[in-house]
Amino acid sequence: MSTLSQFISGGKSQSQVFTSGSGNWTVPVGVTSVRVFAVGGGGGGGGGYTSTYRGGGGGGGAIVESDLAVTSGASVAYAVGAAGTAGAINGNGGAGGNTTFGAVTAYGGGGGAKGQVGTDGGGGGGGGFGAAGSGSGSNIGGAGGAGTGGAGGDNGVGGSAGVVFFNGQGGGGGGGGNASGGNSMSGGGAANSNRGGGGGSYGAGAAGGSAGATNTGGGGGGGAVNTAGNAGGSGYLMVTWVG
Repeated sequence: MSTLSQFISGGKSQSQVFTSGSGNWTVPVGVTSVRVFAVGGGGGGGGGYTSTYRGGGGGGGAIVESDLAVTSGASVAYAVGAAGTAGAINGNGGAGGNTTFGAVTAYGGGGGAKGQVGTDGGGGGGGGFGAAGSGSGSNIGGAGGAGTGGAGGDNGVGGSAGVVFFNGQGGGGGGGGNASGGNSMSGGGAANSNRGGGGGSYGAGAAGGSAGATNTGGGGGGGAVNTAGNAGGSGYLMVTWVG
């Protein structure tokens, strides 16, 4: 799905926004360079376990802005990263999908871990410039992608903030059970009744027990005891050119 807008600011500039799906974009006649703004999908929050342990939050998707050389009239493949799936009861959250446009990739956030016997789940790592964030293992937070995504928090530890790099920012790491998600361009989600908050991205991470908002890349919140986690926010893609 996409929308098209036009505006004039020192020359005629056009933008196309993609909010879901994949396909091929045809480069307009005479255009040789585009600016790409891409946000990876947020990881889903982990589910709670039995009557005691809670899930960790999902990591936020990476944010990338990059100029890309193109060929007039050619086709460029694109895809908008899907939201990471919610972890079932006693199940880990799914990773967020990567958002791509030609050679440009904004990686998705890792899924939060399920609550397990003896511990709440850790948070998923935030997506980075060069790699996706990893899912959390047990009570240990997942690693952030390629050094720019924030690390997910261990059980009871907040997620780390995404690192600013030359043309974007890594997604924030999800919070471990009873802790908040890390910040990125927007803030991480707050812990809620011991459920881990999702990592921030282009939009805010979800609070524990809540799903990430559409097209924000924010991580989903962890689930309460004996309750499923929550889906992350889907990705976003905007292509701008002058012609």
